[in-house]
Amino acid sequence: MKSGYGPEKEDLAEMKAFFANDYFAKNAGIEILAVRRAQRGRPSYAKCGMRVTENHLNASGYVMGGAIYTLADLTAAVASNVGQPVTVSQAGQISYLRGADCRMLYAEAESTFSGKKTNFTEVSVRDENGTLIAKATFNGFRILKES
Repeated sequence: MKSGYGPEKEDLAEMKAFFANDYFAKNAGIEILAVRRAQRGRPSYAKCGMRVTENHLNASGYVMGGAIYTLADLTAAVASNVGQPVTVSQAGQISYLRGADCRMLYAEAESTFSGKKTNFTEVSVRDENGTLIAKATFNGFRILKES
């Protein structure tokens, strides 16, 4: 994916504008970094990042599971919505693989199934060193306009 120009840049701007009113994710400090529409057999894709602050930490000093889930959920939402009708989460599941003691988290999502009314998205969450922190899956439901 070439970043900085072309359709990806337009889609990135569109997704940033669409999710600008997602105040929960915004207050968590999540930023949309990259998007790609589904094309030629490649699934739609999104990458988001979250700078970890003391507000994200649990009592043990690790990133709170809810913060990691929020990052995964928003990243799945971006991948599910780029170039598609409005899609909302129908179900989500996450497996935390290790504690996150880091300064930055990144999530990458691919919508591996995209149907008329539903989709399925897989998400990997990693720290700034590329260490896998969590894996998540989300089922989405398309909000179709009445004809």
